[in-house]
Amino acid sequence: MRTPFLNPPRPVVSGSASPDPTPRPPREWTIIKVGTSCEIVHSVQCPPNVKCNPPPPRRIACPANVDFSTPRHFTEIVGSSECVVARESAPCKPGTTCNPPAPQRVPCPE
Repeated sequence: MRTPFLNPPRPVVSGSASPDPTPRPPREWTIIKVGTSCEIVHSVQCPPNVKCNPPPPRRIACPANVDFSTPRHFTEIVGSSECVVARESAPCKPGTTCNPPAPQRVPCPE
């Protein structure tokens, strides 16, 4: 009878924490231009039947190279200091299909 071959246990690096099996969701913000500065509003998702107390909006310098003619939604790229900002599409002509512009990559506001 053949003896089954078992792999040895994986090495453990001293001081390293095991990775979190459930990665955190990306952080999200909405930024609104108010005069010459901007206001940042944190997007908070509350679990069902739980009261949340999101931080109040606060004034920040407007991020560079972003069109703030309308409020903009920023979504963090997890594991990076960058965010993506959805850009508005130009109106489509009737009967045509339009592709929205690619999201814009910018530094995250926080």
